[in-house]
Amino acid sequence: MNHQADEALVRQSLAGDREAFAELVRRYQDYAYATAIGFLSDYDLARDVVQQAFLCAYSDLHKLKDAARFGGWLRGIVRNMARRALREQARVRALAADMGGAIEIVDPSPQPDESAIKREQRQLVRQALERLGEPNREAIILFYVKGLSYGDTARYLGVTEAAVLGRLQRGRAQLKKEL
Repeated sequence: MNHQADEALVRQSLAGDREAFAELVRRYQDYAYATAIGFLSDYDLARDVVQQAFLCAYSDLHKLKDAARFGGWLRGIVRNMARRALREQARVRALAADMGGAIEIVDPSPQPDESAIKREQRQLVRQALERLGEPNREAIILFYVKGLSYGDTARYLGVTEAAVLGRLQRGRAQLKKEL
């Protein structure tokens, strides 16, 4: 990630260059998705949250104080939107419970063509990831799921590479214990 280039892309976007913002989207979509999935553990909802976050970022780009920090600013937007989505899910579940189970909440599950073993394994991994603390979960998803480097993960999370290494080590140890 080139922060200087981010700054230029933000300035161009503010000047009306839609392709500049499209480049920011391409550059940060995987990071944003990893952040959302770290909160939500629901792939489809995470995609929706990321789309909403980019729309919000586009409309509020003029509020960004330091254009070189676009990635961190976007991460905050994604996190807030993910929290909002979780609150909305809780409200819907509570409403369903208040209605005496008249509404069935469908839990997103893998496609029917997957074997029962794969479904169970994915569910166990998903549950184990949910139990990780947020910092460790984000680092694990960015590094292992999205394949980002230590440096890119550190820059996006706004921490040092040593902090990323520590988070990965703690996350792996907890996952190993649970799985």
